Amino acid sequence: MAVVNPTSGHPTSVGVGTEDGSVLKCVWLLTTADFVGQAVKIPEWSDQTWHMTGTFGAATVVVETAPVDTDAQYSVCKNAAGGAAIGVTVQGVVTPIENSQFMRPKLSVVGAGASITVTLIARRGNSMRT
Repeated sequence: MAVVNPTSGHPTSVGVGTEDGSVLKCVWLLTTADFVGQAVKIPEWSDQTWHMTGTFGAATVVVETAPVDTDAQYSVCKNAAGGAAIGVTVQGVVTPIENSQFMRPKLSVVGAGASITVTLIARRGNSMRT
């Protein structure tokens, strides 16, 4: 198993907010063989939407968060204060409420023949405009 590095940058197709760097896009391709996404350090990106698409093959996608980039520190994000852990088994969109130092997608249940594209669109709470 290899850790999947994201492709990232400022999305050109989004339009609003891309010129000043206030929007970030990261994309991972998680598979049955490579099921852990490389964490991104995004504490200043307070608004996050995670999109999951592709072939799930009974896989479950979770978004994990941690204060340091160490496997033992990661835990699954929740969808509301005191709510259930986020676990996606079909194409969908989630907006976790946690905002920690590091975040990453992972297949917590690998499934057979999974090929899932996970796309993070994040917006800075303060766009740092001058």
